[in-house]
Amino acid sequence: GIPNLLEFVLNGDPEVADRPLILPRINSVGDGRTFSYTRIADSTAMTTQTLWYSYNLTDWFELSASELNSILSVNPIPESDGALERVSYDLTPLDPENEGIFVQLGVELNF
Repeated sequence: GIPNLLEFVLNGDPEVADRPLILPRINSVGDGRTFSYTRIADSTAMTTQTLWYSYNLTDWFELSASELNSILSVNPIPESDGALERVSYDLTPLDPENEGIFVQLGVELNF
């Protein structure tokens, strides 16, 4: 299953099999791709959310703050009264030739 903290951030219900509905997705957009998911807006105050990427599944790289700021888009979901937001990363700068990239979302609890 999904780790509890990740399921919380992604607004999952631990009593419902909603894994296919809440997990992040990579979508093709024109010549590029995006990595996107919906999260609880307040989750950023209690967790650190990190994007990791790899070209070979062996070597993983954490996005630096400058890389993150240039590819990140966060938009509130109006139907949720601000409780949820759509997070999207433009992967094109990380994989300009569209050769293939693996992405994972890391979540840690802030103490």
